[in-house]
Amino acid sequence: MFARHPGKVILFALYFLSQNALAAGPDLQKAEELLRANRAQEAYDLLEPFEFDLAGELKYDYLLGLAALESGKPEKSSLVFERVLAVEPRYLGVRLDLARSYFQIGDIARATQEFQAVLAQSPPPDLKANAERYLLAIEQAKAPRRLSLSAYVEIGGGYDTNVNSATADNPINLPGANNQPFFLDPSSLENEDSYSTGALGAEIGYIFSPRWSVYAGADTRYRGYQDIDTANYGTLDGRTGIGLNLGRHFFRIGAVGGRFFLDDSAYRDSYGGNAEWRYQAGDQDQLNLNGQYVMFRQRDEVLESNDFDQALLSIGWLHVLASGRTLFSINLNAGHEDDVGGRPDGAALLGGTRVFAQTALSEKVGIFATAGAQHTKYDNISDAFLVERADWLYDVTIGLNWQFTEKWSLRPQISYTKNESNIPLYVFKRGEVALNLRRDFRWY
Repeated sequence: MFARHPGKVILFALYFLSQNALAAGPDLQKAEELLRANRAQEAYDLLEPFEFDLAGELKYDYLLGLAALESGKPEKSSLVFERVLAVEPRYLGVRLDLARSYFQIGDIARATQEFQAVLAQSPPPDLKANAERYLLAIEQAKAPRRLSLSAYVEIGGGYDTNVNSATADNPINLPGANNQPFFLDPSSLENEDSYSTGALGAEIGYIFSPRWSVYAGADTRYRGYQDIDTANYGTLDGRTGIGLNLGRHFFRIGAVGGRFFLDDSAYRDSYGGNAEWRYQAGDQDQLNLNGQYVMFRQRDEVLESNDFDQALLSIGWLHVLASGRTLFSINLNAGHEDDVGGRPDGAALLGGTRVFAQTALSEKVGIFATAGAQHTKYDNISDAFLVERADWLYDVTIGLNWQFTEKWSLRPQISYTKNESNIPLYVFKRGEVALNLRRDFRWY
């Protein structure tokens, strides 16, 4: 019979193989590896076909529930976790995940009950911190009309090896003038000096519903050098906007503005808008997408040719390790500068990346490090150097933060910056050491 119906042979073979595969059960180790790699949907797809046969087996049920929860299926995960707790009610990790499932579904009453049940059993620090964080979020949602105000004051000082980010080369040969040497004024060369600095800022926020909030803030900073006072600079920046909280998704749109001061005089203004999207991809990961458009305008009419508009888009990922003591992030950006004032270098394309990491050494002491690289390519040929300017800017900072009281902190840090360019005038290196004392204020 099968000889006359080869199609039936194939179907029978496929059915036989699939039944044997199901009988063998899922690869639980592989499912665990997928979950650790944040590939929850793949783990769920691997485990779900075996539920009819394996429901009630603790390890299988726990992995299935976790895969369902992390892949956005809280209704499914709640059913599976309830099944686990019916067999082993003392499993605190599962009870916390059940509470998280209820929270994502929107069943706040049962979520609160389960989070409180976890805390009542003296859980380990990581479970306790998670439960408390969710309960705080629930309390905040219950009282949506909330005004918050925070502020800070910071003073410090340090040493700067290149106060004006200038080249050390002198003279510089000019290809556009038959390679004749051009001698720079000493004030336009690399110079080092010590400095003192101060900063203060504040932000006010108002949550007027579980989803909607508004904010406004301002910061000002000043750096004064001991000897080279022409390099003294300051900034004044403001921001305001509105936020929309949709659970795992958070959106913010706003306006920004600022003024840059050089040698104690207003030098440049900036103003524009920005938009942000953040996605909470589980308890340990966050994705973000930011866009901004800012116009930079010189205060001095003589310098108006340097006016430009900048559009910048960035995407980033932040990850917190399971211990909650260490986090790292990476961001990529790309953008364009429009030379609306007709600057000599022309318009520019830019792109770069930045990485950041920090870890807590104790409850009061943490270390951090950040590094970045930025490429800028201009589109005008320089009359003096006969090339289109192209720069690579690199920087790295390492520091320590000591929170010696609840509101006071001390931050020593060192940083190094290097700019490479095909135009020697813009090649420079810069190192800094700094020590800053900060006082934070917070009112709710």
